[in-house]
Amino acid sequence: MYGLPKSFDPSVFRGKTLDQVCFSANSITLSFEGRLSLTILGTFILREGRSARSVKQAVPVMTSNLIGLTGKTVQTAQASTDGTLVLRFEGGRSLTLVDDSSTYESYAVRIEDEEIIV
Repeated sequence: MYGLPKSFDPSVFRGKTLDQVCFSANSITLSFEGRLSLTILGTFILREGRSARSVKQAVPVMTSNLIGLTGKTVQTAQASTDGTLVLRFEGGRSLTLVDDSSTYESYAVRIEDEEIIV
């Protein structure tokens, strides 16, 4: 809906371990070490490995393999102003968040006390 601000630095995720994945009726929250989190409110794409196919899902979900990212560390992070955020984890898994709704928020990034709504 809003895209990412040009000033957003995705490197804040690099080297961070995903500690917890929490599912609720209308969101999925990923909590990383430190005071860093992502709340997924819309579409995301999960790739289980470099050679695996991508699975596109949207909240709410009945099942998801996101839990498999728990305990994994982000190797690289890329962002674009159109709202796409790609996190690549150790072991070749990746998570892509997309801003594909013109009506609703797609996800939120919380860095300590700052929140960026996309």
